[in-house]
Amino acid sequence: MVTNPYFDMKEMETIKDEEKRTIDGNEVKNTIHIGNKEILFAENLTKSEPYMVCSCKWDNSLGIDVYAETAICMDYLEAITEFLDRASSQIQHVRDQRAEATNALLPWVLGSDV
Repeated sequence: MVTNPYFDMKEMETIKDEEKRTIDGNEVKNTIHIGNKEILFAENLTKSEPYMVCSCKWDNSLGIDVYAETAICMDYLEAITEFLDRASSQIQHVRDQRAEATNALLPWVLGSDV
């Protein structure tokens, strides 16, 4: 095994612990940024419904996190499915926006149907 003298595992674990993100007591486990939205999967195994999926946006005058579209459930697979469904939906939304922007940039040609 090769060790890196510049990489201290204990220091890395400390940094990781300090950077844990929580929302209402739920530790964020997975996130994905797509377009202008972040989709989050969080858990708190001490709660009766330990899994949470929500969206986060920053399009407000203060630029602060705004959490919305929160779903809370007991079943891990149900929560992960919701997380992935939201990601797929957001991907389609971004595709549609790109298509609209591309169509708006197409040149107008007289006498042709585009």
